[in-house]
Amino acid sequence: MRCLAIPVLLLVAITSQAVERFCADDAIGRKLLCVEQNSRDNATRVEFHVTNGYDFPVTVSFEPLFTNMATDVSFPLIMTVPGGVRNRVYEAWRINPAARNTWRNNWVMRFGANEPNHDDTYRYRAPFQEGKNFRLIQGYGGSDSHQGEFHYSLDWDMPIGTPIHAARAGKVIHALDRFSGRAWDPSYKERTNTITILHADGTMAEYSHIGTGTLHVRLGQQVQEGDLLALSSDVGYSGGPHLHFRVFRLVRGTEYESLPIRFRDARIKTQ
Repeated sequence: MRCLAIPVLLLVAITSQAVERFCADDAIGRKLLCVEQNSRDNATRVEFHVTNGYDFPVTVSFEPLFTNMATDVSFPLIMTVPGGVRNRVYEAWRINPAARNTWRNNWVMRFGANEPNHDDTYRYRAPFQEGKNFRLIQGYGGSDSHQGEFHYSLDWDMPIGTPIHAARAGKVIHALDRFSGRAWDPSYKERTNTITILHADGTMAEYSHIGTGTLHVRLGQQVQEGDLLALSSDVGYSGGPHLHFRVFRLVRGTEYESLPIRFRDARIKTQ
């Protein structure tokens, strides 16, 4: 379920090469977030840029380690880059041009803008067929797995093949249905089929444990509330067939936090 993070990259920088470009793989193999360094003045100065090839915002956090170098910004540096945009990040230079310098450019990317404000007035549609209700097997703060960033998550007991619908309109920024199999084993967290939808207010919704090969949406698609997304299953880190759902946002540049929400249908409980 932790599908929206690019692991930290360690890049040795400040070389004689004029331009170097480093791109990261995301969870489905796309190389759409790149950091570029442009060296000049006999490699004593370097300027860093970041290019966001996604069609939605991402946030990049920089915290380099260096000696005999100065920069025009302070660290850690957190920058939200709109979709399709190339931004200048910072410039660095040798303090003593005659002395050796060291540089390791640590950076990490997360999907979404940093610390968006959730529209607390919004009332969510059920993420399944309207008029139906399913037994809540784990609500907010559930002891099995709803802790930390997953505190405000909901798990409904749901037969395999149940239609899953969008609880709110937005853009599909992650969609994965290639995995199969389940186990109540943390290693299966990275084998969970998930759809993530970015909302207009910058928050995101996650629909997890969807069935293998059951996607009804594609990456980049704009979906409306109530649109069919996929069919439910038990794939991934799971003790049985259910739908895992949460609304969340990015905070502090690198962390996700889930958010409490309310549904229009008063029968849908959260605890």
